[in-house]
Amino acid sequence: MMIWGVRWPQSHLTLPMITAWNVRGLNVPLRQHEIKEFLAKHKVVVAGLLETRVKIANSNKIMNKFLRYRCVGNYSAHYNGRIWVLWQESLVALDVLQVHDQLVHCKVLLRQSNLSIFVKFVYGHNDGLDMRRLWQKLLSISSTIDLGWLVIGDFNVVRNIEDKIGKHPPTFWEMLDFNACVGQCNLDELPSHGGPFTWTNNQDGVDRGWSRLDWAFVNPLWVLLFPNAMVNILPPGSSDHSPLMVTIGVHLTFPKVFKFLNCWIEHPNFYDVVSSAWSGHVLGAPMYKLFAKLKRVKHALGGLHRAYYANMSVRVALAHENLLTCQVDLLRTPLDPTAFHNVSVAIQAYVKLKEAELSMLAQRAKGHHIKLSDSNTSYFYAAVATRKQQSFIGSIVDRHGQLHSSPDGVASAFTDYYQFLLGSSASVSIPEPSVFYGVGVSDVQALSLTATITSVEIKNALFGMGSNKSPGLDGFSSEFFKASWEIIAKDFTDAVRSYFRSRKMLRYANTIVLTLIPKKPSASSVINYRPIACCTLFYKVVSKILENRLKAVLPFLIGNEQAAFVANRSIFHNVMLSQALVKVYDRAHISPRALIKVDIRKAFDSLN
Repeated sequence: MMIWGVRWPQSHLTLPMITAWNVRGLNVPLRQHEIKEFLAKHKVVVAGLLETRVKIANSNKIMNKFLRYRCVGNYSAHYNGRIWVLWQESLVALDVLQVHDQLVHCKVLLRQSNLSIFVKFVYGHNDGLDMRRLWQKLLSISSTIDLGWLVIGDFNVVRNIEDKIGKHPPTFWEMLDFNACVGQCNLDELPSHGGPFTWTNNQDGVDRGWSRLDWAFVNPLWVLLFPNAMVNILPPGSSDHSPLMVTIGVHLTFPKVFKFLNCWIEHPNFYDVVSSAWSGHVLGAPMYKLFAKLKRVKHALGGLHRAYYANMSVRVALAHENLLTCQVDLLRTPLDPTAFHNVSVAIQAYVKLKEAELSMLAQRAKGHHIKLSDSNTSYFYAAVATRKQQSFIGSIVDRHGQLHSSPDGVASAFTDYYQFLLGSSASVSIPEPSVFYGVGVSDVQALSLTATITSVEIKNALFGMGSNKSPGLDGFSSEFFKASWEIIAKDFTDAVRSYFRSRKMLRYANTIVLTLIPKKPSASSVINYRPIACCTLFYKVVSKILENRLKAVLPFLIGNEQAAFVANRSIFHNVMLSQALVKVYDRAHISPRALIKVDIRKAFDSLN
């Protein structure tokens, strides 16, 4: 396969930084200096400093040392000023809306973009009853939120068992209450970069403990505003807590790419548009003719989209407004047949546009569990934005251990890694003659593998594919080929057959879009991502034909020890076998023995 360069935004703009940090006291001048350097180094615009331990009598003296910032503490709710909020007045306007002993709730206006958001800094007590007071307060505030909302700070509780290691396990009911509050407030954890823990007790040996106590959550409106926002978990410095640094995101301008929308099929002109674009004569080999005609169809469908589907949310709103107007007219003149007809037409127009909008959003959100009868459009938009946020990689550690935070740096890190992984070559040694002896295919099986590819085989391979799988570089999904089969069948079949005759494939047909899937939450290194190849449908059909032929003979060639990825076999067979083997390992007076687990890190993606 050919792998082209990484497609990256044409421009980017870094927006303000927000941080929350449990500083474990601000009375010592050395700690004050450290915090000032930290804020300046990271160009922090809004900060929440937690556990300041500064009495109100000393608060003004210490606050005045942060010259570039205005500062307020929650002294009206707690004598120790547990939470300080600092902000740069020249960049943001901040209003404190609510003060609580465990939180400070603010409204922030970003002056550069004139956007308003809610930011809540949290420093939770470690007592169970006080925690529940915090959850109740969060729930009461969540009902008043109508803007993007960030909830950040030290919650003093973990969400999952794996968020804590050490002698003392987490308390189950505290995790249950915390997760219930997050769900009821309709909050999502902000994607993070850095270590899995934010606090340590700094003790030695077996007494050392680690926990994830500091969190950053956002609501769906925030995700819509800042789909690329992320939180960086930074080194703790002299504190025992790591600071959380929220980058509101970068403004990305991607080159527009074609992607077939399934809702186009429902348009009455779809068949004629495709047929007209396809009917033109093209000179060349069958595979070239296929992709040349697909290019024509792409331009024709672009015109259909601009005429009937562009700015769909606006079209739906106008259609709904027209429907309401027609219904008002009908209520005024209920016996007027013209008014009744206008309402019927308006309903049909609105329903068609609404169904098309939901289809487009469901396809973009990849919400396979969502039925199109669900008209919760705001959910769809939030799902689309969440999907974008989850797929965004703001910073990455390359294979040499160096951190990259710029778009070009991230792209170069991945390109370098996969060129190293997939582009390496090695000399091939001649195997031992004994390798050529063993189980083989029969003459009948060999003939079935090498038989001429039939048109029925090609059609079955195509129609056996899912309709909403991610397309390749050409942007066409299998749904297009299925819906247009009567028009494109001959050219598509000829192109597939020509490949099996010549064993040559056009570079465009053999080019993939590489999608990166994180192997674990908070993936931070290039090695933590799993590549998924999005191939052209032509390539998928060729692969499917080979798969269908090979799967009939593979069970005769693969030993019974291979339990997975073979029809009628299950990986659980080997799991049960391994359990039976180790069952007697703890018995006394048995011979010495060992069990080795082999993890093949690059099983198939680095074959030479």
